[in-house]
Amino acid sequence: MKVFEYFLITLASFKGCECFRNDTMRGFYNALDGLSEQRCKDKPYGYKIADETDCFGYFICHGEEVIQQYCPHGHRFYAASRSCQIGKCPPCMGTCDIDCSSEPDGTRFLDCNHCRFFWQCVSGSAVRLFCERENDTEI
Repeated sequence: MKVFEYFLITLASFKGCECFRNDTMRGFYNALDGLSEQRCKDKPYGYKIADETDCFGYFICHGEEVIQQYCPHGHRFYAASRSCQIGKCPPCMGTCDIDCSSEPDGTRFLDCNHCRFFWQCVSGSAVRLFCERENDTEI
């Protein structure tokens, strides 16, 4: 299955699992290191970028250097406000298996490994989408 990553401003009506910090996914997302550096290009010092591999993490731009940081306990990083705020992902409501074969188009499932992504049913298949954009005005 080919997976596409899209942006979505507002999410509603999910089926899925609670978000958790998943350090085991780090190896899979090493490619994002270069992406973070590229995102910092032409950004002011101190600009914060969401860590797409960790709900609680973010990167701070310092010229050519990108510094990884984490929000305090009980907080998560919101891309829209570029800040740590009290929050967590929705609670688990069932299993983590994603089966779109009997679900209507538009049904959404949380990504059980990853707070920043979710899956949406499209023509009987699950498509992976990104939860927030950095310039969103809503959380």
